[in-house]
Amino acid sequence: ATPSLVPAAVAALVALLVVTIGVFAVALDLGPTDAVYTALTNAFGDVGLTDAESWVKVFGVAVMVIGAVLIGIVLTHLTAVFTANRLEEQAGRRARRMRGHVVIAGLGMVGFRVERLLDELGVTTVVIERNDSRFREAAAFHSPVLSGDVRLRENQERAGIVDAAGIVACTDDDVTNVSACVQARRLNPSIRTVARIFDDELADRLGGFGIDKALSMSGVAAGAFVGAATDERAARRLSVGSLELVAFRYTVDRDVAQDEVLAWREQGLRIVAAAPPGEPAGPPASVADGLRPGTEIVVAGPEDVLRTCLFG
Repeated sequence: ATPSLVPAAVAALVALLVVTIGVFAVALDLGPTDAVYTALTNAFGDVGLTDAESWVKVFGVAVMVIGAVLIGIVLTHLTAVFTANRLEEQAGRRARRMRGHVVIAGLGMVGFRVERLLDELGVTTVVIERNDSRFREAAAFHSPVLSGDVRLRENQERAGIVDAAGIVACTDDDVTNVSACVQARRLNPSIRTVARIFDDELADRLGGFGIDKALSMSGVAAGAFVGAATDERAARRLSVGSLELVAFRYTVDRDVAQDEVLAWREQGLRIVAAAPPGEPAGPPASVADGLRPGTEIVVAGPEDVLRTCLFG
């Protein structure tokens, strides 16, 4: 049952009982107490209308059916709420036991992608999402997903921010992302903070707020658009702190065994995405058993490592 449907179901159930009490009081010549008793028992399936007129029996059957549907909607919602609360408590307990993890604020497309990439790198994460997200169940399979406003101290404490290594604030609101990073720095002065920012000018001025890295989406995307316009396979250069990385598309021209893929990973080469011949692009796990000729992969890593692994 959707939350918006539950109030309507409760109101309809109350209205049904009121009408039923009135009908039984008049049709069966009952006093108020007996009419209430008869209406309630009839709604729950205890039929006592054997000697009543036919139309009253039909009305009683309709009341039972409609009452059962409305009660089912309410009970389904209550069960869902109870289950969600239990899952939230379990996720909170998992988060409080974690150390050196990364807290992700926001579970939209960007937040979910960050969670998956960090999981691929072996970094544990805790996600805080204020609203419902279509990625919640998928993310919860790997990481605790908590509900709440990431700007609030209590929600960050639930996510174990004091023992976290970093926070990535990637909601779709600049103020929320900045506030989340500032609050995290108050609770954990040594934490590394990364904020997703839409305003280019704001991104350039956030160093004074104690935010280690403010990423402007338009600035990050500009290089990719230029590269795609000139050469879709051109190498994209990016920096992570003092580490200079290169990313580009590569077509595998030979069979690459699983052991060799693992060796690439140990040297620092990461497969970000892969598309085997005739198949759609998927996550790195889709080629965990190795690569076959014709597979398109997106790789990232230090330039010298990529040259050694891919070009000898």
